[in-house]
Amino acid sequence: MTSVSEYQVYLRIIEFLQGKGWLIVCASPPGGTDNRFRKCLLPRRDLTSSVRGPRDEVDVTAHNGQIILLAECKSTLSDSLNILNALGESDYHKLHRLEQSFTPPELAGLIERGTGVPVPANPSIALALVVGVVDCKIPTNITIFEAGATMVRVWAAGPLVGVLP
Repeated sequence: MTSVSEYQVYLRIIEFLQGKGWLIVCASPPGGTDNRFRKCLLPRRDLTSSVRGPRDEVDVTAHNGQIILLAECKSTLSDSLNILNALGESDYHKLHRLEQSFTPPELAGLIERGTGVPVPANPSIALALVVGVVDCKIPTNITIFEAGATMVRVWAAGPLVGVLP
């Protein structure tokens, strides 16, 4: 098993998505900033409140005109499923929480206001874990990109079924 850094996975998924005609809306690389894109920050609060709260950072957000993709990058799939953030949740659980926290139009509006990049107003939302190596059982309710080899492999779920090879 070849080791691939989270940063390499991040770069490969951006290249892959751009090659498939997806627009990278925002991107937050591990351990720094990517001057090509705005950071992907989403509020972690009730939108009706006037108080600004903590924000969630998504590694890569992209769209193809109909689907907004929220993706988190890690070296291995087991890391995406098992390493916990400050809220005590894995990337897998964080993405599902974000999807359940906002309707697709609300999420689209937040992304557009936060980045200034136009996104579909009433999109489908796709969630993905992007990893260098698939080293454990693949969950069936989230898309998995294995971006560690020379070729990106995709196990599509939800709105990405039939959209990406």
